[in-house]
Amino acid sequence: FAMEFAPSVRLELTTDQAISLIDFGNSRLQNTMTWDQASTSLFAENLRFTEGEPPVSMIPISVNGDGGYFELEGRFPRRSGTVKLLWDQQPRLRIRAGDATTPGSALQAMIESRNLDDQDGLVVEVFGASDGHGAPLWKSRLNTSRQIVCNFESAGANATFAVNAMRRDWNLAIPSDFGTGEYRVCVSTIHNVGKPKAFAEHRFLIDDGVPSNLQARADVSPEKTVLNVACVPSVSGNISLSVIPVAVTAAEKVKPLIALPIDSTGSRWQLNWPAAIPLPEQVELAFVTGAGKEFRSTCDVRVQKIVPTGKIVGQVMEGSIAQPQLTVTLRSSAGVDLAKYMTDDRGRFEFVVPPGNYQLFTNKAATRRQAAMQVSVGQDEVRKADLNLQRTPPSGV
Repeated sequence: FAMEFAPSVRLELTTDQAISLIDFGNSRLQNTMTWDQASTSLFAENLRFTEGEPPVSMIPISVNGDGGYFELEGRFPRRSGTVKLLWDQQPRLRIRAGDATTPGSALQAMIESRNLDDQDGLVVEVFGASDGHGAPLWKSRLNTSRQIVCNFESAGANATFAVNAMRRDWNLAIPSDFGTGEYRVCVSTIHNVGKPKAFAEHRFLIDDGVPSNLQARADVSPEKTVLNVACVPSVSGNISLSVIPVAVTAAEKVKPLIALPIDSTGSRWQLNWPAAIPLPEQVELAFVTGAGKEFRSTCDVRVQKIVPTGKIVGQVMEGSIAQPQLTVTLRSSAGVDLAKYMTDDRGRFEFVVPPGNYQLFTNKAATRRQAAMQVSVGQDEVRKADLNLQRTPPSGV
């Protein structure tokens, strides 16, 4: 005894491309998807099954004009089954993997394949960076069949079930026992005559190096203390740095402090030192390289006092004519000579000084003219102070 049913089917189809038109038999459904979208809901009807028999329904579909079919397999109305979805379109591959690993630690890679037929196969190979298409150092083959789990929601004449058509990606561990250096992992479809071939490549490093020439300098100013760390990174660079003060006693231990990179290779790092933690004479530097290798080393801290400064800039003029090669004297507020500066060919001068009050003085013996000025400058201030030569010195100087 066999009874036929006409269940309604809701298909959850995941794909990475725009599907302009899908033709499920006499149902014409349109939807659009992007790479980041997980799934989209479609609806088809007029599928027929026979109770107690393993149904196989072949429904013609068209994706962007390319023919294929939608195949349902399983024993209806059981609670599970297998669905295969095939279509003939341009295949596409992509490799997602890290940029580096260490010897003995496999490179974790994900291979994303799109629009492959069940009959397609993939070959994954590793080459040296400059080996061209010679013999691979490592090779593996993958099966690309799409398998989709379907869950029956109800049975009987009005039976329905949900189909989740999942994209199938491969997570692979690529060996790293080829020695340090640069390599390429390549994936391609096994060529079938008359079908387009897909190819993808990803370059990566096998690196066992660690940072060298470590230096730590603390720039101490009244406002803050900044710890600067410099090193020569390994070829894979550094991706993180933790700084641990080296304490005299175990009771003084503090949690690691996270430094921030100030260049792309991880050769220079910076950390605003917490005011609540005394600046130690040594720090322990804990690096993680771009290949994932952890490295620790103790480094002396060199202290550099940062004196707040301002700048005095100006120009010496006689009327409207700039005065080159004249000596400008910087004096304290008490009249003590502090520094001298010879003007350039446009009569300009400058002094970098701590914040405070100063006097400027210059004279031109040939014309018996001189100029003087009192000037105040604050921290990080650029104070402009032009001097105009006069026959008599300004009063009060």
